[in-house]
Amino acid sequence: MARPIEFDRDEAVKRATSAFWECGYGSISAGELVERMGIAKSSFYNTFGSKTDLLREAIASYTRDRAAALQRSTRQSNVLDVLRHLLLNVAKRNDDGKGCLLVNTAVELSKHHPDMAEVTRNGFSEMAMTFEALIKAGQEDGCIRADLNAKQQALILVTSISGLRVMAQSGFLAKEMQPFIDTVLQPMEC
Repeated sequence: MARPIEFDRDEAVKRATSAFWECGYGSISAGELVERMGIAKSSFYNTFGSKTDLLREAIASYTRDRAAALQRSTRQSNVLDVLRHLLLNVAKRNDDGKGCLLVNTAVELSKHHPDMAEVTRNGFSEMAMTFEALIKAGQEDGCIRADLNAKQQALILVTSISGLRVMAQSGFLAKEMQPFIDTVLQPMEC
């Protein structure tokens, strides 16, 4: 009979997500992951299978958390203001220099690992669906143009944010990227 899990799985996944986000996939060993997760090596393999399987779970968790945080932020401000703040925050801070786990993983692994390309594509698709729902809510509230195709604009946002993150990691300043941010948001403005 299998032994019961003796650790908080969600907490372990959060720690792994943080480790992958900070270090990337290739730069962190399974041993270092185990240490950062605070679990036994046998628990790691028995629970998560492999480092790659854990990365899949970490990306899914990261994406869910990001989508939920974005949805929560629109409760306090209109959608267009939330989107402007998000883009400016990416340009200024880019998650304290860590970038985006989806973008980082896509850049690092997707070219040579088709399964990771699918995982990151699913994450980007989930974020696009979140943006689409937010855009539709903004259209209903009257802060975003009603004639805008929400699905297309959502994909434009995901693509733009990904590019913005890469540019920020490359050292471009927020003031240099301000015209790009204005261009991305301009079609949505009423």
